[in-house]
Amino acid sequence: MEKIYKYKSSEFIWFVLSKIYFSQHMNQGKCFLQTYSNHYEVIEVPLDIDIKQNNYNISVRLSKVTELLAAVHMLSDNNHYSFDTTWAKHALDNISPESKEFLNKLSALNFPGLELFDFITREGIYDDIPLFITKLEHYSGLDFLHIILDEKLSKEQLISAQRDEHIFHSLADEIPWVLKGSDCFLKYMFMNTEDYKNSTIKLLNEIYHSAFEEKLEELQHKYEDSIEALKQRLSGRNPIEVGEEIKGAKFSVKNSFREYIFSPSYFFHHHNIISYNKNTYLMIFNINIDNSFDDGEAERLSDLLKVLSDKTRLEILRQLKRRPTYGKILSSRLNLTTATISRHLDQLKKINLIREDKQNNVKYYFVNSDEVEKLFDGIRKFISNR
Repeated sequence: MEKIYKYKSSEFIWFVLSKIYFSQHMNQGKCFLQTYSNHYEVIEVPLDIDIKQNNYNISVRLSKVTELLAAVHMLSDNNHYSFDTTWAKHALDNISPESKEFLNKLSALNFPGLELFDFITREGIYDDIPLFITKLEHYSGLDFLHIILDEKLSKEQLISAQRDEHIFHSLADEIPWVLKGSDCFLKYMFMNTEDYKNSTIKLLNEIYHSAFEEKLEELQHKYEDSIEALKQRLSGRNPIEVGEEIKGAKFSVKNSFREYIFSPSYFFHHHNIISYNKNTYLMIFNINIDNSFDDGEAERLSDLLKVLSDKTRLEILRQLKRRPTYGKILSSRLNLTTATISRHLDQLKKINLIREDKQNNVKYYFVNSDEVEKLFDGIRKFISNR
């Protein structure tokens, strides 16, 4: 099925030029056309990877706009930027006192910066930050808030809440996911929609001009590597399944999206994020986390846990942790035959969780504490993607 493109005259010129440039540079694997208000400039960046499958399109690409919103999230809490305090402090030193104050207010939200993700998929702007900010400026304060709240409340409800504080408190109870504490900031969002929108735009502009582009250039190789790795992982596979593997959770929404976009992020240091609308599924995956599926490690841990899935072996470990002993004592304590105890001890020895030491022709068994700690640490690291 052919795609039909509708553009204004200026957008059509952009489209034609980008197609020409793409065709001329396809072999080099690079292409991008940056558009400004009064001129065009072609710059080279890594080629976005597009995979056409069935009736949908998959792209793995860096999105500057999502990275800017991720930077807002990072800067809103000093716990978020402990992995790169140098850039964070530089950015904070270069924004105005008003934006710093607003950034502090944003920390009242559960996920500062993420509330703007709906505008990305709604506008379809992933790379042109000035254009994205211009689009935000065109929204009224009321419409801006309506989208920020995921359209869970109607515009009529928002207007009523602005007029009546009792209605505000009633509606606030319907959107508990927005804030992590007091509803003071939510009240500010409701009652000062234009100021909230303008402060958001001012903050985005100032972070954008605080060595943000330079940071992206510094990270270019990391972005390239993560894009190439995910491209290989997606090849011939269902994108939702890959997204679930990365996220570590099932995607509950059953929808046939026309477009699946996977975008690497440096600034979301501990998160993989999913945003979607009717047509577009957007996953932001963190380049600081190993998102690969380590089948060998998974199998090793699974084999170890199978041995420990027996309650008798767990009890043996618990007994030996208290005090080293020998088979006959364990047999008496657990009311099992010595032959059964011996089989369980052999299983635990095979995975190196216990060791034996012969003293006066009696085999004493000890917990191998270092190996037990290694097992627990391995499980924690595997589950936490560390």
